[in-house]
Amino acid sequence: MNVSTMILEAVITIASAIITTVLLPLLAQWLTSKTTNQKLQTAIRDLTQTVATVVDCTEQTMVSQLKADNRWNYEAQSQVLNYAVEHIIENLSTSTTKWFEDNSTNITATVQQYVEAYIFSKKQEGTSNEDISKNT
Repeated sequence: MNVSTMILEAVITIASAIITTVLLPLLAQWLTSKTTNQKLQTAIRDLTQTVATVVDCTEQTMVSQLKADNRWNYEAQSQVLNYAVEHIIENLSTSTTKWFEDNSTNITATVQQYVEAYIFSKKQEGTSNEDISKNT
């Protein structure tokens, strides 16, 4: 065995040790965080789209009818908000619901906040005069 072969074997051994102890754990950590971030982004996208769909539909049907019947008050707002939150939760994808469960996040409170934020943003844009949120 010559000196260059011994040096090459030593370099390979050191490189293998570095890859195994340093690079692979870092790569695994990066992949895990990337996957977690993608799941979170997917859950947020699903929640946002579901909130918009359910709130817009609820405004067009329930809220407009309650207003037409002159029955739009605090109690009606609370009932419609609860209805919307329930239907949003029912219509979330399985992966989004699982994400909430896995992260011990209160899905009802989160959905209610998204509903209220969506209604507020619509009011700011001037695209809605309706309000199913009891807090605005």
